[in-house]
Amino acid sequence: DFSHVDLKFCQSKFDSIINSTLRSNLIERCNRLAKLTVHWTTEQSLLKQADLIAYHSIHIRVNDLPELIRNDEQQQFSTVYILESEVHSLNSNYWDRFDFPVWYNLERSYPEPATYFDVKLYLDQLFAPTRVPFSRKTTTAPIAWLISNCNAHNGRSAFVKELMSYIRVDSYGHCLNNIKSKTVTQRRESNSVLYSSYKFVLAIENSNCEDYVTEKLIDAIGSTSIPIVASRNGKPDYARFAPKYSYINVYDFKSVKDLADHLNHLSTNQTAYDEYLWFRRLPINKYAVICFFE
Repeated sequence: DFSHVDLKFCQSKFDSIINSTLRSNLIERCNRLAKLTVHWTTEQSLLKQADLIAYHSIHIRVNDLPELIRNDEQQQFSTVYILESEVHSLNSNYWDRFDFPVWYNLERSYPEPATYFDVKLYLDQLFAPTRVPFSRKTTTAPIAWLISNCNAHNGRSAFVKELMSYIRVDSYGHCLNNIKSKTVTQRRESNSVLYSSYKFVLAIENSNCEDYVTEKLIDAIGSTSIPIVASRNGKPDYARFAPKYSYINVYDFKSVKDLADHLNHLSTNQTAYDEYLWFRRLPINKYAVICFFE
């Protein structure tokens, strides 16, 4: 029942969002709910009356999926909404069988990024000047990391543990935690604010899947520091989400030590470091932003 939804209600839900464009967009979408008529029921027999049957990926039970009605009198269709990566989802091999899969894959679906990543909404953040200048970055550790899932499919925790043997990493999350912060624990500040005092931000996803890019990259971009990502065989292809040469891919190096050596060099050489921030120093025509991406 959306009868209680109005502009005032929607504004109260999203007024805390800092990005004005994103805030306006979400308020507008929310306000549209007032025009919807929705009947919520658990009565399975009513499925036969539906034109579209929608599923959330984590609730799919393949054996219980109803057979769609498709005859001269009625044509039913199906859609599935997906945010988690396929390696962390049950029955992901069935996603392509839905008529309208809505997930993060930009080629094989009706794309819905795994986060709020939308170039139109994040241009201000993407091309903002550096928040904290190189000379004022923290000197105790060049890298920040904040993660809660310590058993990622791609083994990122093991990678970071080895990286820590060559270069200091401040880990604020549950994984390999070595620094305490009440502001992080109590979420008093956004991750991008925390990251801005570091030269690098570890933005490695929990799995390497095509187009699976989440708020980890967004927070790193918002910090105006340099993201460190993991793209193996083009999965994910970060050139589709950020300007070229604006991030460091761990798989571009022969070893973890080689990566650490490169990071140590950048952290003591502002000229080399600033090369990764090249796009932030240019006058940007937002209508021509596609030029920065593949």
